Amino acid sequence: MGCGLEDDRTLQVIEQAQIEGSISFALVELPKETANEDNPWEPKLTETSDNTEKERGKFAERKRFLYAHNIIPIWFPHGKYDALKFFLSEVVDQIGAGYSVTSARNRVNELLGKGDRLAQKNNIEQAFRCYAGAWEIIKATPGAFVGEVRLNTINRIKRFYDLNGYGFECKELIKEIIELTRRIYPENSIELALEYHAIGYTYERYNYYKLMLKTMQKSQEILEKCMERVEKSDEIINKAVYIYTGLAYAFLKNGDEERAKEWYQKVKKLLDDFGECLQNDEKAFAYNGLYRYYHLLDKTGKATETLEKALELRRQLYDNSDGLTDYEVREILNHIINTHSNKIRIHLKNKHIAEAENEF
Repeated sequence: MGCGLEDDRTLQVIEQAQIEGSISFALVELPKETANEDNPWEPKLTETSDNTEKERGKFAERKRFLYAHNIIPIWFPHGKYDALKFFLSEVVDQIGAGYSVTSARNRVNELLGKGDRLAQKNNIEQAFRCYAGAWEIIKATPGAFVGEVRLNTINRIKRFYDLNGYGFECKELIKEIIELTRRIYPENSIELALEYHAIGYTYERYNYYKLMLKTMQKSQEILEKCMERVEKSDEIINKAVYIYTGLAYAFLKNGDEERAKEWYQKVKKLLDDFGECLQNDEKAFAYNGLYRYYHLLDKTGKATETLEKALELRRQLYDNSDGLTDYEVREILNHIINTHSNKIRIHLKNKHIAEAENEF
């Protein structure tokens, strides 16, 4: 404490005490040139020169010096010594006696909210640290997160990992989600079927197509058993369209075109028979999926027509997205982009380059 980390005796002692491969950490004040008078907590680390953005000179020089001595700096804004108190208080909280139920929930909500804000600014690495930190607190305080509260919170973390490519971290969450869902909901329930379906798409994001198919088949089996127990309702029909479309896609990703056609035909029949009771998101999802069916049949016009229907419905969902969460809005936008991408594929297959460029 109080060491300047320059060419002084303290630095020499640190170097002598290090063993091969060891790393030190230090709380380090940023150079004065990075100070931001308008917002002191958002220092100006870069500057633009010759239309190129680069780190400010003294900041870059200081960082190189510390790295050369195997010291990882934890920067705080110039002159903002309160940052030391905030940082050390956080360390004490995390390694001390632990969290109470209230403090654990508050801290997790705070981390997830901060993660959301960072993700919106495209600061994904920092956002990931927030989500990972929240997950560690959940595991450390099982009594604070039980039942649906635990399931919903973990699903929120998994969605972030899904969207941003943290596949390895998803594995532990997937296992936990399945176990929780089985405990919370009846064995053959819509909720359990939907959890398996969602996990199937998680596997698809990371190209685990065999696992994708297994979980989609499990989802469909649970749905069928549920339909045997209860009378068909609008909710059941909507979820059936959703789950059948996912299963058809899973067969397609595994190279089984005939089985894919069978399930796409079931989706088409549900659309024809129950179109009026289907919600726009399920209906759009089905139309976007059916384009693959018509693509297999080499019916280009029909494939394009179903994508236009999906696009129209998804635009309506976006236009009426007031009240939805940021994640839900992003999902709608991702679906819109996906539908445009599918139209591009059709145009390119038919060598309609101008139409593909226009769609792009």
